[in-house]
Amino acid sequence: MKFYIVKWGFKKVVLLKIKSGGRKLKKLSAILITIIMSITLSACNNKTNESNQQYEDAMSNGKSSVVEEEYDKAIDYFDLALEAKKDDKEATNLIKQLKLMLEIEESESHGAYFYQMERIDKINAIDTETDVVKKKANDYKKVVLKNIDDSIDYLEEKINDGDYEKAQKDIEDFIKECKKSDSLGEQLDRCEGLLKTCKAEKKKAEEEAKKEAEEQAKKEAEAKKSSSSEESFTRADAKRMLKDTFGTNEYDESKDYDTTHESYYVLGDEPQYINGKKVYHVELWDYVAEDDWWMHQTCFISKDGLE
Repeated sequence: MKFYIVKWGFKKVVLLKIKSGGRKLKKLSAILITIIMSITLSACNNKTNESNQQYEDAMSNGKSSVVEEEYDKAIDYFDLALEAKKDDKEATNLIKQLKLMLEIEESESHGAYFYQMERIDKINAIDTETDVVKKKANDYKKVVLKNIDDSIDYLEEKINDGDYEKAQKDIEDFIKECKKSDSLGEQLDRCEGLLKTCKAEKKKAEEEAKKEAEEQAKKEAEAKKSSSSEESFTRADAKRMLKDTFGTNEYDESKDYDTTHESYYVLGDEPQYINGKKVYHVELWDYVAEDDWWMHQTCFISKDGLE
């Protein structure tokens, strides 16, 4: 009987070379096969244990990195976990969640609140055994909701400032975005209420503006009519009114009024405008016989009379 030493994987195996013949040979062959299978199973178990440990370590480190908000680093750890356990659902889904978290972070400077909310909803919809990423997403969700509420406050200010056209358009856009997320039910109700208020205030403002325009048009028409009437008042009209009212004539330089003691008036040649009214300057002279003196009065005359 001879002995041979050969390698089987990482193990050295002793093989016996036995002369053929009888039950002894069969018994030794069975023993040899059992030894070989035991060594093989041991090697496989060791390899499996090493892979499991690598997986567990990578998953643990990945979760710790998520807690520290080191999302890129966490993705690298979960990739290592996939190397140890190919197609692992937990590691795969955690990576999907983290990529969405990175998209949320990248959009912070753009104020894309609805974009962020959409990704938070997607994170919560991905099935994982651990909620480590969901917890971070939902913590950030509070910030996003606060930002959206502040934006709605600003829309309300626009309504109060009378900027109805812009406010209505923005509110309608907000309503479309709010309808995309079940997390924004409260914000949706608020926006729909603001839209009703905005439309009502807009209609009220339009009616008031129309009324003011009609009143202004009426005033302008009256002013135009009055202006036309004012312009039609001439110097000859003024002379006629003075004659009819006082029974006097216009000053005549050919007369000697100190002798005749006749009343007269001096009328301006050119009209003047006082508060938009056309007038002529006039001086009235009346002789008071009892006192032997001239009473002098200065005034204006318009189509409405002396002023």
